[in-house]
Amino acid sequence: MTTSPERNEYLDVMRATLMMLGVVLHTSQIYNPIGSWLVRAEDGHIFFYYLIQTITAFRIPAFFFLSGFFSTMLILRTGYGAFFRSRLRRIAIPLVVTGLTLNMLQTWLLNATGWTDTGLAAFLLRGEWVQHTWFLVNLLAYVGVLTLLGTFSPTLAWFKVISAALDRMPFPVLLVLLPLPSVFLIGLGTVGVPIYTGVLGIMDLHTLFLYVAFFMVGCLVFSNDRLFTKFTSQKFTPLMLWASLALALYIWLPALPNELLKSVATTYLRFSIHWLGVCVFLRLFKALLHRITPLWKALSEASYTVYLSHHFVVVSLGIVFVKLAVPAVIGFVVIVPLTLALTFWLHSHLVARYPALSLLFNGKAITPTAPAQYGTPA
Repeated sequence: MTTSPERNEYLDVMRATLMMLGVVLHTSQIYNPIGSWLVRAEDGHIFFYYLIQTITAFRIPAFFFLSGFFSTMLILRTGYGAFFRSRLRRIAIPLVVTGLTLNMLQTWLLNATGWTDTGLAAFLLRGEWVQHTWFLVNLLAYVGVLTLLGTFSPTLAWFKVISAALDRMPFPVLLVLLPLPSVFLIGLGTVGVPIYTGVLGIMDLHTLFLYVAFFMVGCLVFSNDRLFTKFTSQKFTPLMLWASLALALYIWLPALPNELLKSVATTYLRFSIHWLGVCVFLRLFKALLHRITPLWKALSEASYTVYLSHHFVVVSLGIVFVKLAVPAVIGFVVIVPLTLALTFWLHSHLVARYPALSLLFNGKAITPTAPAQYGTPA
């Protein structure tokens, strides 16, 4: 498959936007009246609950879909060995460094202000150091599995066979089938597979199974132009009607009398909504980003730093705003742009300028005079 620079750029900007939406999501958690986040305002508003539900319907699934897409692209350019080494540097180093610096400082601040009581042992041994970077742990696992699979089929022939089969399906049929692998994997827990067993608190089969289908389909889509077109060229109206129907059925499900049927149907519809969200977001960015401006490129370049550092900033500002009893709407409207501005400054003035910081927080080796390539981890 050959991809134009324009296509790669709008997909990369889309992935960067998905990461920066973490600022909106976590700020909303402060004012979510139903949730129980690290910092919680007493005067939350139900709007933020629905905003969180909307963002989570597409954000992480779309991110892993694009990660699979770009992973296959990188494999075809560099080979499996170089792909694995670059992903290990790009993902593992920032994951560990962020956990042992910003996340540790965040835990100290939460302890000092009375929000939490997390000891050092729990922080290190129970996975508290991972916090918002959990998706990088999943991504490392997917990268490892993809590399292992590549040792059996270096030419990606099996990708092409499966993607060709998917390409022959009408898109409505494809949408019906896409949630099934996730339903099967999550359903393994009902037959005794320990999918909720964690490894040092940082990873468990459940979170891996939740998103692996999105990553693998993203890999498949890169190997077939027509399949890519199917995912990015659907009309908004049918997608939104389908999503509305799935949501209505999801809301109605508690009325079902059979618990097993209710569980299967709930899981199926939840992943149907995720897949529809991925398709809508792909279509939206394809329609809107006809030209990638310097501002979009700068935001895309900074997005990895923004995501890694925003959690500490949002928590810090949240502690202050909750203490001052700032109204929910004002707090949200101030914290989101202020966090984006501070983390963007952090990237442009520190991470992007100093090779050591670029390696530690972005997994990139740069020279002081050479700007880093824009983009977020594939």
